[in-house]
Amino acid sequence: LDSKGNVIGLDITNSSQFFSAEDELTMKEACALLGISESTMRRRIKEGKVKFRKPNNKDFRFKRKEILKIAS
Repeated sequence: LDSKGNVIGLDITNSSQFFSAEDELTMKEACALLGISESTMRRRIKEGKVKFRKPNNKDFRFKRKEILKIAS
């Protein structure tokens, strides 16, 4: 707040979970954002409910906008 009590900025705790330069999330980050376990995420992947890519044929990567869409 400025000297007159007007809002001049906001501090959003953990805002990096929602707003980041990175367009992709790791399995751990995506699960944290959705509030689910990795086993639940793997089940959803197997069911075709979550889009992903595997850049090194091992680790899952998810587009942030897709995960946010699922979260809403």
